Amino acid sequence: MNEAIDTSKKDALGALPPSLARFQAFHDAYLGRILADTAHFDRRLLEVVRHFLKVFADAGKPCIRVRERDLSAILDDDRVKEMVELGHGTTNGGPTVRKDVVAAAFDADVANLAPDQFPKYGYLGPDSAMMDMVQCSDLGFHYGNVRFVLRRETMAARTTLCMGNGVNFGCFYFKVPTWLEHPEPTCFLSLPHHVDLMKGGVPMGKGPAHPEQAMTMFAVACLKGMLTKENFHSIGDVFEGAHGFEFFELHYHGHLVVSRDVERVDICRWTDETPEIFKAVKPRFDRLGIPCNLV
Repeated sequence: MNEAIDTSKKDALGALPPSLARFQAFHDAYLGRILADTAHFDRRLLEVVRHFLKVFADAGKPCIRVRERDLSAILDDDRVKEMVELGHGTTNGGPTVRKDVVAAAFDADVANLAPDQFPKYGYLGPDSAMMDMVQCSDLGFHYGNVRFVLRRETMAARTTLCMGNGVNFGCFYFKVPTWLEHPEPTCFLSLPHHVDLMKGGVPMGKGPAHPEQAMTMFAVACLKGMLTKENFHSIGDVFEGAHGFEFFELHYHGHLVVSRDVERVDICRWTDETPEIFKAVKPRFDRLGIPCNLV
């Protein structure tokens, strides 16, 4: 197991985010199962997977999408809010399902989480705003045309990662995220929930039916040069839509404060109102020292 992870790390608000209170033990227990199952998980395979996860995690930008119509409110609050706090969102089932997701994926005690203590969901994106808007265009339809690129120095230690969409259609029963700073091969299709709940494969769609298969597919794509640190954000295209490889999903634990945690803002031209919204919010981001670009 990775002994380098310091679970005493605090977020910038001075406390370990409550959504992570039990996560380290949960993560390490599943990692231990993988390491012990030498019949399925060859150590060489695990090392290849671990290596490339780290390469991509270091190469990418932690990002989150918001809608242009919400920018003024976000700036007023100086904070990005999650759907449980807002009371609405894009996930099927809304806040109720999101609570199930957080309980399953992080072993969080959601009954004792305040609405503002649920993690925010984002993704690992490229540095180029134009490349992000082209390669990650589906995220624009679902989550918004504005990309906040986040500061690693305030966010990385409290950010987790999983492969593919960890929310939709019961996928959260098949995901154990890992740490962005020290990624481990727990973050693929996983076993700890579905061995009891849904034996026999993933909930829907084409894709691997066992974590060994998912890791092998990933390792082969990396070793063949199909998936690289230059194109990792196109993973959905590389795997032709296979379930579990849609994108690199990130989860931000603790408050996401605009003035502290946002490094850059990229606004994609989306509606006729986009240029006017850009003109209205750019001076406000300028005063915060945050570059704001119209793409």
